[in-house]
Amino acid sequence: MLYLARYNVDIAALGEAHISAESQFEEVRAGWTFFAIGQPEGEPWHAGVGFAIKSILVSKVQEYLKGVKPRLMYMKLELAHGHTAVLLSVYAPTIDAADREKEAFYNSLNDILQSVPY
Repeated sequence: MLYLARYNVDIAALGEAHISAESQFEEVRAGWTFFAIGQPEGEPWHAGVGFAIKSILVSKVQEYLKGVKPRLMYMKLELAHGHTAVLLSVYAPTIDAADREKEAFYNSLNDILQSVPY
């Protein structure tokens, strides 16, 4: 979190979030809230994605953070003047992944891009 504060970052997308299932937790003293999704409980930790958000901005989240899969998460954030931002945290399968895994990932990403208004 030191780097996020140093560079005055308010929201950061996280890759390779090594957690199990879907989680939300707050680092109270640092002023950050984390939202993440990883592999189901008991499976090896790989892929997981999420967001680190300054806790004062959590009230601006219009739609609760959605973990689509351990490699895809999105959120809608309220901006000024009635505008909305849709943010994605994405961790694509590597070239070594099975073709069916890559195809499933890109199909899910395409579904999000077509269904989420932005």
